[in-house]
Amino acid sequence: MVAIDRQLPVLPAGVAGYSVEMSDYEGLVSAFSGCDALIHMAAIPSPRALPDHYVHANNVVGSYNAMRAAIEAGISRICQGSSVNALGLAYAQERRFDYFPVDELHPTYCDEGYSLSKWICEQQADSLTRRFTNLSIASLRFHWVVADRGQAAAQTLTSEKGRVRTLGLRARCRCRACLPFGADSTVQRTRGVLHRSRRYDFGFPDRRSRRYLLFTGPMARWPHWSSLVFLQCEV
Repeated sequence: MVAIDRQLPVLPAGVAGYSVEMSDYEGLVSAFSGCDALIHMAAIPSPRALPDHYVHANNVVGSYNAMRAAIEAGISRICQGSSVNALGLAYAQERRFDYFPVDELHPTYCDEGYSLSKWICEQQADSLTRRFTNLSIASLRFHWVVADRGQAAAQTLTSEKGRVRTLGLRARCRCRACLPFGADSTVQRTRGVLHRSRRYDFGFPDRRSRRYLLFTGPMARWPHWSSLVFLQCEV
């Protein structure tokens, strides 16, 4: 297994690490050499901390570089982190849903740079799978990533507003392809979902680029979430 980060954290035994920027295309190709699957999580995770144009450009170019470099390195299975905001949700001026249950074909109504970047990243996946017929890409639409289970419980289960929101999502937003790993998800469970996604057949044989809505409750944040890329070797 190989981990790539702008600033590498302490890595477990047996995990190789490379410090590479997502703008360094040749560096990515070199780092991906010898791997056969990519889990791409490198992105700015919200529109709040940096200028809109910077967030958008970073996420869109970084995603394309990672996926295209992986293809050049011979990788044919990719999982990339997307967001429920690809549809226009938490940061939109107005939330709009055309129908329930929401599925991967629902149109987007995003209206700011971060959410638009996530939508474009999914379109880039579609484009690449049209070009490279042996390629499979899963875009996982995460939502509300928080620090730990305690914070998740405090903000969703102990307040009336939180209970209404959580129950509403569970009742109304079930979708065709969902990875159910619970409202009390931990770092370990989140990592497990990502690793399973690199090889799991989700049942859409006619589409090699697929989106998966994860309405399952808040998830725990990985260290260095905004710039982390994981690769699985010898799968």
